[in-house]
Amino acid sequence: MIIRSILRFTFISALILISCRRDPDIITPIVLIEPFPITGDTSTYFCFDGSNSADNQSEIWQLRFQWDFDGDGLWDTDLSSEPKYVWRFSSYGFKTIILKVTDHAGCIGKDTCSILVAPNFDDSIFTDARDGNRYRSIRIDNQWWMAENLRYGVEISAGSVPSDNGIVEKFLYRDSLNRLVTESGYYNWNEATHYRASMISGICPEGWRLTNYYDYLSLYNRFAWFLHPYNLFKPDGSLGIDLTTGGLYSFFTGKFSLYNEYGFLSVSQKNSSDDPFNHYIFWYHTSNYFPHIFYSDKDEQTPYPVWWDRVTGGDKMDFNKIGINVRCIKKAI
Repeated sequence: MIIRSILRFTFISALILISCRRDPDIITPIVLIEPFPITGDTSTYFCFDGSNSADNQSEIWQLRFQWDFDGDGLWDTDLSSEPKYVWRFSSYGFKTIILKVTDHAGCIGKDTCSILVAPNFDDSIFTDARDGNRYRSIRIDNQWWMAENLRYGVEISAGSVPSDNGIVEKFLYRDSLNRLVTESGYYNWNEATHYRASMISGICPEGWRLTNYYDYLSLYNRFAWFLHPYNLFKPDGSLGIDLTTGGLYSFFTGKFSLYNEYGFLSVSQKNSSDDPFNHYIFWYHTSNYFPHIFYSDKDEQTPYPVWWDRVTGGDKMDFNKIGINVRCIKKAI
């Protein structure tokens, strides 16, 4: 009788224990990374937050977090109960971040995110030894860009035509009272390239050269992923290159147009071996400061941009018939 009671008690106790025991934890944690900011440079301290990660049978304090900040599969931190981590990157580029979360039963979940680490952009001032003009320049990756339009040369009056006389001639935009609207020079293609004698360096200061097609293509590829790229390139934009919408000077009308609407910069050949009669121009609008390249060829008809006046400009687009702004570039040492 006693033995039977003991066996009954043991059986009932076992049933109670079985009924109270949790099911085996085989569900992996749900992992979520929230990075801030999503872009920065090598001086930025990025914060990565995994505190919104969750598990079906573990409290947040039971979870363990581990981070890989370069996506190579090697963990850069030890297991920790702290869901947030601050990290500073020593190199630039797109970075893949991996967060591994382990629950109380050893089940593992992972999440990844990507951020962009850009190089530090440097700001500088240089002096053009030819005339003492000082220009601000900005370093973007491995190149220095002039952050102001070129002002070099001797002013000639509206209605005049530049000539191949060994003197760089420019137009200046003046209002009806002869007051300068801008100090930026306006040059036609011949003046910008010393009448095709210097298609690369053109009228730039010593050590600098005219921008070319690939320079702007590189800029486009470098920053195309930005949601609002005009915030980078516009005057007082975060990049510092300060593209200005200075419009153009028409040799036909002797007047300036599209000022504060469109900007135009001289662009040299794609390659030094290109036909020297090919002309290139980079234009942009106030709503989009990204590159738009047009060219005129001595033999081929090209699509007309919206600003080309076929009535006064003729049926062939020719950048010797307009005056535009010039900027220069050089490789960073």
